[in-house]
Amino acid sequence: MRDVTIRLAKPDECEEIQKIFNAPENGQYLGGFTQLEPIKSKQSAGSLAVAVEFDGTIVGANEVSTKHDHRLQMQLVAVHPDYKQSKIATALYTYWAIKAALNGRYMRTDTIIGDNPIMPQLLPTLGFKPGIVERGKVRRHHSLTQWVHSFLEDDPRFDRCPNDFKFEIEKTEKDDKNFADVCVLLHKQGRMDDTLKLAELREWVVEEFVG
Repeated sequence: MRDVTIRLAKPDECEEIQKIFNAPENGQYLGGFTQLEPIKSKQSAGSLAVAVEFDGTIVGANEVSTKHDHRLQMQLVAVHPDYKQSKIATALYTYWAIKAALNGRYMRTDTIIGDNPIMPQLLPTLGFKPGIVERGKVRRHHSLTQWVHSFLEDDPRFDRCPNDFKFEIEKTEKDDKNFADVCVLLHKQGRMDDTLKLAELREWVVEEFVG
């Protein structure tokens, strides 16, 4: 595996990302054909990360939702069929874990029971714990398992990512505002120790990953 960089997607990469999402090996787990316009919308909102080899080849992509105040919701994730079993999904999740730490958010995702045997094996290694099971909620009447990763309860798993992955991450004013809002909420709840824990994690993340 050659050096791979994890960063936000660029506008001219959306069609290539769509091809990865819609590859037969991936589409069966992502709910069918993925349209181009939603991918463009995620890219424009800064909610789409890609894994890119040194020669510019896109080998994976991961969407998230940040519309929830204190949660980063993991959504579509897919790896190019030629690059399976290369820790790319782990690296994509690590990218968003770093961003979640910068924002003071916890992370959540969900899996369709019986639909993708890989994710229930991968998520615990990344610090996610299974939570609520919603029965008969999705296509073909399958059930949905919610997975949660809170930096206040679980150790971050940044060490799961091999050294040949690089992260291009900037700390933005929006990150600072979101983190401040979380700290204000924790203070109102009298959770001073939790505020300190998030602040220490954020400081470490900035030193280790933010360029």
